[in-house]
Amino acid sequence: MAVVSRASRTKEVAHCRLDDWDFDPSITDGACPICGWVADGYPKVKPRWRQVAETIEWEYVGLLVLFAVLVCLGVLVAQAAGIIHL
Repeated sequence: MAVVSRASRTKEVAHCRLDDWDFDPSITDGACPICGWVADGYPKVKPRWRQVAETIEWEYVGLLVLFAVLVCLGVLVAQAAGIIHL
């Protein structure tokens, strides 16, 4: 039943007059993917979680996680080799 309703749903199409581009505003948060023009009926303010997620430097978070994993692996290898005793 859900498959039928999903398939029968029509796609929304917005047309950006600035670059003559048709796009689905439900996928792009209402904004044109090329120039950022916001379609009518969509909020111009991003949700709070999205604002926070865009301010975080994810490269540094990834490097920190990689460092922690490598330290844990190094401790495990050193313990298995008998270098350290925990």
